[in-house]
Amino acid sequence: MTQTKTILHTDDEDYILAQISAFLSKIGFYTLSANNGHDAISIFKQSKPDLVIIDYNMPEMNGIELLNKLKSIHKQTPVIMLSGETDIQVAVQALKNNAVDFLCKPVNYKLLESSIYEALTRSKLQSYESKYQGSLITLENIIHQGKDISILKVHVPLDEITSSTIKENINTLMEKKSINKAVILSLNLVEYINNIGFHLLLEINHNLSNAGHQMILSELSPAVDQFFKQISYPAYFIYVQELDIAISKILKNE
Repeated sequence: MTQTKTILHTDDEDYILAQISAFLSKIGFYTLSANNGHDAISIFKQSKPDLVIIDYNMPEMNGIELLNKLKSIHKQTPVIMLSGETDIQVAVQALKNNAVDFLCKPVNYKLLESSIYEALTRSKLQSYESKYQGSLITLENIIHQGKDISILKVHVPLDEITSSTIKENINTLMEKKSINKAVILSLNLVEYINNIGFHLLLEINHNLSNAGHQMILSELSPAVDQFFKQISYPAYFIYVQELDIAISKILKNE
């Protein structure tokens, strides 16, 4: 999760290329540069950047043409289009061709930075949803000793990228009354957690409790277990590592 992201920036004006590349490096990205579309395509194929920034006005191959070629190679890579032109038709054309944003020159660096982070976050979330068929969590309702139990299994890292979607998914299940009163939250597939993910777990526990549910954490992954050891998590959650024991415990506490 902390791996440095790579951005490919393409512009035929060398001084703008240097300025924006310097800015991207300053805010923590590894930057690749190209001053024409053909070089950009070659670099894109070889380096597989996380995001691409394209200038619209370039000779031989304009930004829209380059955008389409890059999307034909890897559709999921987010592309931001820059242009000195303020023609709304150019912006509409770029967005219709799946650019994630269109920004005018001279570049407002705060807007550019915000657009980059939003695009990378959206791209990562889409990759999770694609991998897990649209759902970052799964629900299994079981009956044990005549009692109904819901097992919620989280498939993805718990961080700023996934937290809001996971919360929405669980709230939807609660609204549909799909979750039983006894809930076990399984975290054995969670490869990463940070403070935002931890606060999400607190919020889930709080919301379930207020709605009359009881939640037990179970099957902590090594990453979650290591994170939890840094804090006094027993003060916040009921936790049982083995799922079968967690099932027995939650039935006794009903």
